[in-house]
Amino acid sequence: MPTPDFTLIHVVYTLVPDAFAGGVSKMVYELACAQQAQGLDVTVWTVGPCARTIVSGGVTIRSFVGTKHLGVVASADLNAALAARARAHGPRLVVHAHNTFHPLNRHVRHALRGTRAGLFFSTHGALDPILMRGISTKTLKKRAYIALVERPVLNAATGVFALTTNERDQLGALALRAPVHIVPNGIARTNPPERADRPCDGMSLGFIGRINPKKGLHHLLEALYILRQTHTNVTLTIAGDRAQF
Repeated sequence: MPTPDFTLIHVVYTLVPDAFAGGVSKMVYELACAQQAQGLDVTVWTVGPCARTIVSGGVTIRSFVGTKHLGVVASADLNAALAARARAHGPRLVVHAHNTFHPLNRHVRHALRGTRAGLFFSTHGALDPILMRGISTKTLKKRAYIALVERPVLNAATGVFALTTNERDQLGALALRAPVHIVPNGIARTNPPERADRPCDGMSLGFIGRINPKKGLHHLLEALYILRQTHTNVTLTIAGDRAQF
């Protein structure tokens, strides 16, 4: 298979291998590792307390010094480096940003303005209407931010990635002009642990994450019910925090 003639940069608000801050940073890391294994020229750019470059899983992760304002971290160094890279590489540079409700998305768009670099955004379900329900200071701020910042940023993209058809429809409701493509998250195969707290002679399902209806736990419960029609020894373990039902 010929190697694609372009450079791919993922931009994410934070990424420390084996100490992920949320599912987005973990997904970006695993995606970059998979793309690297396929022969792509891929790096991850992020923001941290110091400037450093490390290699993990075969992927180069470049961290830029950030500044914190009103609880949000941004990086002028990252912006300048990205703009310089875009001018040098032109259409051979593709940038994939993962920072909904974070100024990094806006800064990435600004850095690439006037260049021929490709710009893609993944919203990772953060624009789900369920998160904007009700009337509160938080929901009103989110609605205003989407209208004034997030929608114009997404409209400037070469394309926007949705995880599911449902998310594609949600993005469509925002009247985006940028094309929306469905690209589901991959599934990483892992080896089972050598030891377990209890013997397992049946099928075991597991969920780790925020316990919230948005995460689709009801679908997992439906799957458990279906499986138990033919497999009596099926267990489901749920682990997480911030339970909201």
